[in-house]
Amino acid sequence: MLDTPVNAALVMAIFVAGIVRFVIGGIWYSKWCFQKTWMKLSGVKESDMKKDPLRPMLVELLAGFFMAYVLALVVRHTAARNVVGGMEIGFLVWVGFVATVTIGAVVFEKKSFRWFALLNGFQLVSMLAMGAILAIWPQ
Repeated sequence: MLDTPVNAALVMAIFVAGIVRFVIGGIWYSKWCFQKTWMKLSGVKESDMKKDPLRPMLVELLAGFFMAYVLALVVRHTAARNVVGGMEIGFLVWVGFVATVTIGAVVFEKKSFRWFALLNGFQLVSMLAMGAILAIWPQ
């Protein structure tokens, strides 16, 4: 699996999937969607968001590219080649790794289930979208 050749098509698919995840996050956490709810549940203040706003966005973008790369390896390993197959892989990776890790925060860090649902809603939607993109992208 790790010997998957990295070609221009794979790099472009990873780039597009990472950008799509970033855009979904921008919409999800915008003032038009869940920004106020997220701020309340996370304890983030408006003033906190104005301090060095580029750094967290850059970290999130780079994390999205890395997530897209790993998901691309899984999609290719499973030979998912259509939207539904890619979304299935995205869902399985989400439920098997992302949701199971963040449920620990709910239990041990006393986070609310609303926080879990908000955070994981974004993660699920982005993983479904990335899985679909990576499965159908021409090789």
